[in-house]
Amino acid sequence: MKNDLLSMQGELQVFTFAIEGVPYALEVAHVLAISQDTSRLRPIPSILPGFIGLIDYQGTVVPALDFAHLLGCKNKKERRDELIAMLEACEKDHLDWLDALEYSLDTGQPFTKEKNPHKCAFGRWYDSYQPEDEVLKSIWTDFDALHQRIHALADELQEVARTQGREEAMARLKLERDTTLQALRRTFEFARENLRSSQHTVFLYLTSDGRTPRLALRLDDISDIRGYELEDAVPLCAIELPPGAIPKDLVQSYLRGASGDALLLAPDTLLRLAERAAAQAGVAS
Repeated sequence: MKNDLLSMQGELQVFTFAIEGVPYALEVAHVLAISQDTSRLRPIPSILPGFIGLIDYQGTVVPALDFAHLLGCKNKKERRDELIAMLEACEKDHLDWLDALEYSLDTGQPFTKEKNPHKCAFGRWYDSYQPEDEVLKSIWTDFDALHQRIHALADELQEVARTQGREEAMARLKLERDTTLQALRRTFEFARENLRSSQHTVFLYLTSDGRTPRLALRLDDISDIRGYELEDAVPLCAIELPPGAIPKDLVQSYLRGASGDALLLAPDTLLRLAERAAAQAGVAS
């Protein structure tokens, strides 16, 4: 965290975090503890939005809500798991692509796979995807030349087969498998490993009396701790939220300050949701 609570200016201190690019805030005074320990979570199926189960905090069992799910969104881990699965599928597609090229060179049968690197499934997605962090951006640049080189092999090796013979084309294909393909596969693995290592889960334990945990709010991460003046809190009636962005009863006010804007969450509404979840799970709240 970038700021020290003891040195912060302003009468309102908040934890900030973002869901799909929208900044949210929760008053520090309502947070009893922060933990990255997910081992004590006991998942429970539920029809209540956001309710993911029960979690033990120092002997007290409280309901856990996933804030992204509460908003009807996927959390960052789920989105990154989908991306990891997609990268695995795309790597396999390119292994199959080279197998098809080898078969075409060996048999003289037409090669029917996509030759344009911008039109295969991975290429179309790659051209539109924007990596979220600097390490992933660096890995992403490595894909471009390798991916284009793989696709260029179709026309290149078919010409070699026509002019220099099938055996020469197959020898060059083997060399490309040992070099370009292996480099591409390592890049796929680096990207997946980066996604796995950058996945975080944080639980904010909310309290109403400063002593007793009432709710564990699961977040992807905490962005910052910020200080605001009371006049920085703009009433909801003075702003217009995008339709369907967030239930209005979850928002207390809109914070506007030099350190950035954020939607300030209403702790009472979150705790009422916790009471409903606890009642459904048969736990005293």
